[in-house]
Amino acid sequence: LCRFMPGFVNAKVDARKGKTLFARFDAQSSALSAISLLQGQAFDRSNPAEPMRAVLAKSNMKSDKPGMSHGGHAMVQYAIGGQPPPPTYPPVGAPQHGGPPVYGGPQGRRPRSQENPGEVDTVACVGAREQGYDEAALHGFFASLPGFITFKPNPRMGGGFA
Repeated sequence: LCRFMPGFVNAKVDARKGKTLFARFDAQSSALSAISLLQGQAFDRSNPAEPMRAVLAKSNMKSDKPGMSHGGHAMVQYAIGGQPPPPTYPPVGAPQHGGPPVYGGPQGRRPRSQENPGEVDTVACVGAREQGYDEAALHGFFASLPGFITFKPNPRMGGGFA
């Protein structure tokens, strides 16, 4: 849900009281940015009347792994009113912009590298056409995001590159 947001570190699901996703960010400013993007968005497009509630958690996530729990890291709690998460996760702003779902999850941990603001990051969007999103919808979604430069459609993969 939020693994592509700036500053995302890790996440875990707590199913004790409905469904809650705890997402950890590298700084409070990153967490607050995620909150502003996700607050009130529909988690499940088939049930848009049940929006997400995104808030700063009361404490940082704890981890058994060394180096995974550091003071000063912010996290965001997403409450998903008792609904199990769907097999695909919509990108930020999907209900407003008609963006395609994002498939999969983190396959493993890689060391975090320092970001160079002068470098350009590329996002590949695969299979959007099969989900009903055309080139114009993809371009509109990516164009609404901060830092967008260009979108190059790729019909062979049913999506494109932003």
